[in-house]
Amino acid sequence: SMTGLGLLRRALRFRELSVISIGGYVVGYLVVGIGLALLGAGVWSLVAATVTSTAIQAVWQYVLVRHPLRPVRRWRPYQAVCGYGARLSVAHVLDYIGGNLDTFTVARIASTAAVGQYSRAYYLVFQPLGNYLSSALTNVVFATLSRIQDDLTRLRRAYLSLMSLGGLMVFPLCVGMAVAATQL
Repeated sequence: SMTGLGLLRRALRFRELSVISIGGYVVGYLVVGIGLALLGAGVWSLVAATVTSTAIQAVWQYVLVRHPLRPVRRWRPYQAVCGYGARLSVAHVLDYIGGNLDTFTVARIASTAAVGQYSRAYYLVFQPLGNYLSSALTNVVFATLSRIQDDLTRLRRAYLSLMSLGGLMVFPLCVGMAVAATQL
């Protein structure tokens, strides 16, 4: 389902993506998952719900955006993607380590209860900003910038505008946090 998802995002068809996601979830989990659980399928009801939801989304996306299903048999088209993917994977691993270094440190010196409280407090503060807002912005910005990737002048201007806007939003927040550091 990732190809259809990427093509729909690039076309900025987020309404269709929302309908597909909700529809697949409803049929997969509410109908198939709960139905099989009531019939006694146990944990397999979750497996069937996940497979059903993903399959429905893949078919629905394919109906909206017809794309080739047969893989390309030459290495050249995959070479740049695999190189980028390898570098991105390393960056994600390093980001994970950097993002959890504080938790590892607290776990070495504090009790289990303190680590639990620390992780929940961290999650409460950073979950809305880190996961929901940034992933929504990333989906829209990446799709929009991918449409102008061949026009380097427009791409550069759009990128610099986004960075400036981000700085304008984050700087006052950082100043406020610095002023209220003792209370925070």
